[in-house]
Amino acid sequence: ILLSHLIILQATLLLAGNPSRKGSDIKMDDEQQATSLETSLARPIDEIFTKPESAPVVHAPPAVDSWPHRPVFILAGKDVSVHRTKSEESCPIGIPFDFETHLFSGKALIRIRNLETSDNPKSDAEYFAGRKRLSQCIVQGRFKKEMKLSDVFCGREYEKPMKQKPPPFVNKIVQTFLRRVAPGVEIDLCSDNPKVLAPLAGSVQGLRADAEGQEPDILTIDDVEDYGFDLDAKRRKKKFSDPRHASKHVFDTETVYTFNSFDDSISYVDYQMNLKVMKLDMSLVLNGQPFQFMAKSKSDGGYLWLFNICNERLLENNASA
Repeated sequence: ILLSHLIILQATLLLAGNPSRKGSDIKMDDEQQATSLETSLARPIDEIFTKPESAPVVHAPPAVDSWPHRPVFILAGKDVSVHRTKSEESCPIGIPFDFETHLFSGKALIRIRNLETSDNPKSDAEYFAGRKRLSQCIVQGRFKKEMKLSDVFCGREYEKPMKQKPPPFVNKIVQTFLRRVAPGVEIDLCSDNPKVLAPLAGSVQGLRADAEGQEPDILTIDDVEDYGFDLDAKRRKKKFSDPRHASKHVFDTETVYTFNSFDDSISYVDYQMNLKVMKLDMSLVLNGQPFQFMAKSKSDGGYLWLFNICNERLLENNASA
């Protein structure tokens, strides 16, 4: 929830950086979209997704017309090995899949509301029924080395600056405020590599720690209840969002951990963010960069998992840039 609010705050401040820009200016009309998409599809995909030389090398998705879940493509990070899936193939959507990195081994399930091309649309519909949620990412597995809770972060990070940066003083005000209410949060809206990061154990909606063989089925329609740290979700988030407390606890290598996160503000089908008073085209705000489901080590920068949520709208934005 904290991360969702930070993303909304980020988007709002980005608009505030250019107050003359109205909500109606964010969206392209149908003719512009058609022209932009035609232009983008004519360009090589690897050219569109090329990163600056100083950024990590990231493989690109294949041509759009081959995407199995079009208009969405789940692109695993370059250091993430998805079992039985080649690097240029999309991760499954709606069904669990196994993955591994040098820090974590387990399985993940990604659900996206109203995605008709999901691998299991019936199960997705059952999960989202009666809920306002637009997406879910649940990860379950074991750590390959013992890690302090204060070392494991989740959130978003980008290789290019935002389309509309807020003034630096706004970023400073936000950082000062967040240090008081959530000391572990790191947010930078103004740099060439913006980020919004928070301690995983202090921000994820559901967290379980079970002995092997006792872990829940991640396909369950019901929410995974907190278990394993002798804290309910509310107290866990408050305690572990503070690095002073999080540093006194560890993720060990024997326990099976389950992390359940969901969001009700971002639609990955059309890349729109619902700000209640308006909908924002995030493919423009994010400068054509994808959102991510990810967790990483703060100490060495390595990823526990990284799944980029690509959409055709990102290609449109890159083509019109």
